Amino acid sequence: MRHVHDLYDIEKNSLIEELKSIKYVSCTADMWSSHKRGFLGMTVHYVDPNSLLRRSHALTCRRFQHSHTGERIAIIIAEVLKEFNLIGRVVDIVTDNAANMVKAFLLLPDMCHEPEEYSVDKDDNSHTVNDIEIINVQQALEVSSVAIDEASEESKDDDDSQIQSATVKLVLQQKRCANHTLNLVASVDSMSARDNSVKYKRSYDRAMRKVQALFNAVQRSTKNADEVEDTIGLTFLNPTITRWNSSYFAVKRIVEVGIDGVIACQNKIGLEVFSDDDMQFLKAYVEVMKPLALAMDKLQGEQQCYIGHVIPTICGIIFKLDKM
Repeated sequence: MRHVHDLYDIEKNSLIEELKSIKYVSCTADMWSSHKRGFLGMTVHYVDPNSLLRRSHALTCRRFQHSHTGERIAIIIAEVLKEFNLIGRVVDIVTDNAANMVKAFLLLPDMCHEPEEYSVDKDDNSHTVNDIEIINVQQALEVSSVAIDEASEESKDDDDSQIQSATVKLVLQQKRCANHTLNLVASVDSMSARDNSVKYKRSYDRAMRKVQALFNAVQRSTKNADEVEDTIGLTFLNPTITRWNSSYFAVKRIVEVGIDGVIACQNKIGLEVFSDDDMQFLKAYVEVMKPLALAMDKLQGEQQCYIGHVIPTICGIIFKLDKM
């Protein structure tokens, strides 16, 4: 423990040295909360020029205090990029679809280009940017094209500082995570089916209420967890609120156990049991949602997933759902 800080510095300096020879990198950035504390994590990814294999490293996992505003996110991301000397070499940064992340990337190029103007220690109300305009993909491409033309014209005048500014603004682009978008489709958009049919809403609410009650009972009581394990030889999965496919696999576990085993568990821990109609609904739910779950499992892969997989995967989902 006495040497942990020294070891951190050694590893960090080693990574900075390794990244010096890499011309282009891609990063990821994400935020989350745990035990009433906020965190921001960043990773870096690149192709090793010698082996042509993809390499990945963690850049940071640090406390994120105070408001999770777009400005504060941009400040910390800029600080991390500067710490690892990555300014001008980041092709894109993959994030989720949150509004504060979108705003952060509108502010990030200027913060990277003007290192002394911003500080994470300043008051939250300083450097507030109002009237932020959200632009679509077509507009972003047009802006990138203009930035390239500007950089080309400025290079004729040998104005290095202006070229650097145009390059930073061009390179630091946000790429929204396809998997997170699918997560929203599965967890939010799919709920619109409840508004289209009273019968569906009734079936969904009744079955999912019993599913949640079963999860809660096993999660909150070791006695109940032991009763379930003694009865069926395994436990029921606990879904994570931010991972839709964890909910899918939790429901799938119930279907795989079967109605007799589930009812036996519910009787032992004193819960309202599933009816045949409830189980039929859950089976249909698992079948319909399976293409989405498999696609998300594919797209969140670290080593065997590429951007070229996104469009075929989405087309495959649409084909399978239309066929159903």
